[in-house]
Amino acid sequence: MVEDEKWQRWNGGWKMTVTGRRKILAFDDTSRRCNGRKDRGWPIFYTNFLVRCLVDSIAVFARDSSALTSITLDGIPLSPKYLNILCSGLKNNEKLMNLSLIRCRIGDVGCDLLLGSLRNSPKVCTLNLSSCRLTNRSAMCLSLFLKRRKADVLQNVWDQSSLQSCERNSNGMPQGLHTLILNRNRKLGDHGVKQLTYALKADSWLKSLSLRDCGITKYGAEMMIRLLQTNNTITKLDLTENRIPINTLQTLLRILKRKREIAENTVLKKRLRFDRRRNVFENDIRGSIKKGGKHFLNGTERFSKYTLHKHRWRRRIQKKVKQTKEMQCVKDKDSYRRKKLCDLETQLLNLIKSNSKLKDELTTNKALLNEEAQQRTKMEDDLQKASLRLNDLRSKVIMLNCLSSKACTESRLLKGLKYIFEKLESFTISKQDDVRQNVLMNTAEPLWSSPLAQGGDCFINCSQRRPYFSTLQITPL
Repeated sequence: MVEDEKWQRWNGGWKMTVTGRRKILAFDDTSRRCNGRKDRGWPIFYTNFLVRCLVDSIAVFARDSSALTSITLDGIPLSPKYLNILCSGLKNNEKLMNLSLIRCRIGDVGCDLLLGSLRNSPKVCTLNLSSCRLTNRSAMCLSLFLKRRKADVLQNVWDQSSLQSCERNSNGMPQGLHTLILNRNRKLGDHGVKQLTYALKADSWLKSLSLRDCGITKYGAEMMIRLLQTNNTITKLDLTENRIPINTLQTLLRILKRKREIAENTVLKKRLRFDRRRNVFENDIRGSIKKGGKHFLNGTERFSKYTLHKHRWRRRIQKKVKQTKEMQCVKDKDSYRRKKLCDLETQLLNLIKSNSKLKDELTTNKALLNEEAQQRTKMEDDLQKASLRLNDLRSKVIMLNCLSSKACTESRLLKGLKYIFEKLESFTISKQDDVRQNVLMNTAEPLWSSPLAQGGDCFINCSQRRPYFSTLQITPL
């Protein structure tokens, strides 16, 4: 009937998506397909077909059966379409007392649908929505549900005030919610607790509330302490696995212990009053019978009365024994809890001491670090000053090097000039000496010399003289 089929993973199971025209499969065909897949790693129960069959059967049974009083579903992923089917069956059930949907992942939308369907079921006493991914919105829906349930109960009590109406409709009278379990819904937080406390302040039916691992902090625990101070019916409260300090937990335990003691004392007082009234009534009947002299009881009647009295005494003794055993169990539990609390207190004291030591060490280390930081800042300032001085000295050294190089060049020039001037002086002096000698020679002429001979001598002397520039030697700088 269909052209394309695809199987996809869905929450640990498989989901069939169909494209094209509608496909109508028979029950045998689908069951054969589910049973034929032996290589499947995930359980077959998480398929759409089997979840749909299960939810349909539960809804039909809850709608038609008058003996169903409790429903528990654990780990079944109920999407909104399956939850709508279940809610349609729960709307017409008036005898449901316990409902548990652990790890069904209904979410806020599913919680709203479920609470809307439970308005018509007057006898629901316990509601367990653990690990259902609830948030602040679902806490608000729960508070509205509790307020409406309280209003319905009060209205029915007002309407059925007469004894006859109460006797007639005692089975259909609505009751308040006694136990509410919301464990492991980590997105509830303090805001969700705040919304629940607003609804539970004036509630007189809820006795046990469990909020384990719900992301509650000290603020939410303080709101619960205020709630316990105003509400006298809550005797069991579970706030374990939350981020709550131990001091607030101890205060909560003290308040709950006081409430339990008060409740036990009231129950015992009521029983004693009832027993006293019964004994007084029986004594009055016996006295009236003895005074009238009417001994109309036969042997069988006396024997039946004796057996009834004996059974009553046995029941009373059994009840007392059970009460004593329960008290002993409670005392043992209390002693065990006290020991645990003492151990926890010692551990906490040790932790506090170690923390104080660590704080002292940290303070000393902080002081040392501050001193080292100050010394470092001082050294950095000194280094900056020294760097400035070194830069000045470097500039001065560079200037001195420049001046010294200039002085060296000038000294070399001066030395060259001095050498030149000395040569010039020596040359001039030698020339002057030559000139003087020549003058002397010219002035003192011999008698035997003739002017021609003089001329020839002069020519020879001139030819033998060195040139002027040949004697001058210039040294390089």
